[in-house]
Amino acid sequence: MTHQRSSRRGAAKALRSSGKQAAKGTPARRTFAGSSAVVVAFTYVGTVVGAGFASGQEVLQFFTAQGRAGLLAMAVAALLFGWVGTSIMAYGRKLDARSHWPVIRHVAGSRLGRLLDAIISFFLLGTTAAMVSGAGAIAYEQFGVSRWLGGLLLTATAVITVLAGVRRVIDSISMIAPFLLFAVVGIAVLAIATAPDPARAVARAFTVSPRSDSPVAPATLQSLRQLSALGPLLQFLGSWVWLVACLLYVAYNIVLSISVLGPLGDEAASRQAVTWGGYLGGLALIGGVFAIQAAMLALLSAGDLARLDIPMLGVARRISPVVAIVYTFILVAEIYTTAVASLYGFAARLSEGRSDRFHLAVLGSGVLAGAAAGVGFAEVVGTIYPLMGVAGLVVVTAVIQQRFKDALS
Repeated sequence: MTHQRSSRRGAAKALRSSGKQAAKGTPARRTFAGSSAVVVAFTYVGTVVGAGFASGQEVLQFFTAQGRAGLLAMAVAALLFGWVGTSIMAYGRKLDARSHWPVIRHVAGSRLGRLLDAIISFFLLGTTAAMVSGAGAIAYEQFGVSRWLGGLLLTATAVITVLAGVRRVIDSISMIAPFLLFAVVGIAVLAIATAPDPARAVARAFTVSPRSDSPVAPATLQSLRQLSALGPLLQFLGSWVWLVACLLYVAYNIVLSISVLGPLGDEAASRQAVTWGGYLGGLALIGGVFAIQAAMLALLSAGDLARLDIPMLGVARRISPVVAIVYTFILVAEIYTTAVASLYGFAARLSEGRSDRFHLAVLGSGVLAGAAAGVGFAEVVGTIYPLMGVAGLVVVTAVIQQRFKDALS
């Protein structure tokens, strides 16, 4: 009897959702085929991983630079990604969200919500521009072709994907994400296998100790900490630096993924798929983080880690030139998933759920982002990314507060 009532309530909600979305000119909710939780998990992963993740820089600065405490930071980050991501998707499902705005308004209120909405929307367009710039940099540095050609090719591909609608965005991200994770794990396995002493290479991943540049002077934790994204704050944070690094990493990535997580929760087949998918996605993300750390520590010295802009490409080159070429394409795929997620999020918010505005918003946003093709990648990232962590902390705090309010009520 309970099951029948639950089924009737679910059917009623589906009909209401269908009516509301038909009125807006957007398609009604369609459920995934197969294992929804797995699709949700891989879509979550795909919205978070990007050029910074695949390059190894994010892992190096937020986790490896903390030494052994970075392993604890990984565990906490996995739990936070699971809990906060699941919460955002659950609110997206509850509110029939087609952009990040309904979720932000629900957890932060109208006044603060509007400020966060504007900030997130700016970051989404900025991140799209950063990915276009990154594609241009790879085209120039790896293949010797024009930055504009590489950037505009990515822009065109992302625009075509997003114009096909949220379902195509989810499909494209969820299909690419498993390949990206398996590739990262494969690189880690190859790095350990090709290391002079594979057993010590495995040990380095758990002791968080890079290879020494000198056979006499071993690498120290201090040499790693100089690579931390929180370098200027180390003297103030003391032994808590690992926790702050963990929180900023999660917050920074949640800002980028919330625009897809809200609609993803609305598209999921069930609340159970949202819950399992959220935690499975968080676990997969941190599994990828650990694999990248293991690969870097297996083949790179402390000096290499400080010198290389893309440490994981340095790892791939040490394995073989062929692997380096393959990993270049992996970087491009990472950039593509982030560009698609960010472009969709910005256009969906700009069009406010109206399909007649959506196409214009996508095309206009694509033109604006495409202008960054000729700009240096480091300049774009250095201008936009440092601010994202702060905004992300406000968003994550608002989500956690709302979860506690819901639990108490």
